[in-house]
Formats: sequence, C-alpha cells, structure tokens
Amino acid sequence: WFIGGTAVIVIAAIVAVVLVATGGKKKGPTLNGVQSQSAADALTTSRQALRDAKSAEIAGTVTSSGQSIRFDVTLSGNNSKGTLTISNNDVQLIKIDSTVFIKGDQDFLKKYAGNNTAVLNQLNGKWLKTATTSDFDLFTLDGFAGLLKGGSGTSSLNPTVSQSTLNG
Repeated sequence: WFIGGTAVIVIAAIVAVVLVATGGKKKGPTLNGVQSQSAADALTTSRQALRDAKSAEIAGTVTSSGQSIRFDVTLSGNNSKGTLTISNNDVQLIKIDSTVFIKGDQDFLKKYAGNNTAVLNQLNGKWLKTATTSDFDLFTLDGFAGLLKGGSGTSSLNPTVSQSTLNG
C-alpha cells in the first residue's frame, strides 16, 4: 500500500533493540544475558521476546523507495494503532484482527482521491474501514518478529543489540 518491505524490516530492527531493554536497580541495570550471546542467538532471543510480549511501541523514521516514513505504532497481539507520516502527510491507523481503519489528513487524501473536492470533503476527518491487506499483516507482534532475520540482503537484518535502563 504505502510502506515497502525494506521500511518494515528497518522498523523490525528497532523493535529488536527496544525489546532487549530491562529494568534497573540502585547499583545499575540488571543484565538479561543477551549482551554475552552471539549475534545470531541475540537475534533469536529478541525475536522470541517480541513474540512473548503483550505489547510493544515502535517509533522512528525510515526511508523506503526514497520516501521518508516516520512512524509511532503500538502493537498488541494481532492489533495495532498509531500514526505514519509519509512525505509529511499523516495517516492514523487502527488494526483490529483483520479489519483496518485509516484516517488521513487532507494532503494524504489528495494523493489517493485526487483534487475532487466533493470526495475530499466527504472523506476529510473520517475513519475509513477496510479489510486488512498484506501491507498491514506485519503490524502485529508476530509479524514484526518474523521479519527479524540475520544475514545480508534486502530482506535480512544485521541488527545491533544494546542494553538500556527502563524506568530506573
């Protein structure tokens, strides 16, 4: 639809880094062992952590086909919600199982409805309901976890794993 596979893969790499974060104690953060794993094992651990999580929030910016995409998405099981900004045009997304609701700003709508004022006036500020397509299938915890792969090439990741203190 509007987000390429490369962008989703980059987003998934960010998920791997975010999910490795653990809570801290007074003497510093408690490590979870990922820092001593090989890259392949750390990637497997991150993938499983994403699948086991109740929810995850992913935010960042990627470039897909020369187009800048900013995202702030919360994933919970097969559901997701958030905002994507594509070429400075915002679209809000809510995915509940296989149903997707989108609401785009006026400029986003112009890209898809053209300059038909009557259509733009009808759609402006309204949520549009659609059955999910493959473009939205990855907006789930399992969908993003499935993107985490080692190796090289356009459908693989070479993630960097880091440790952070969360709420402490």
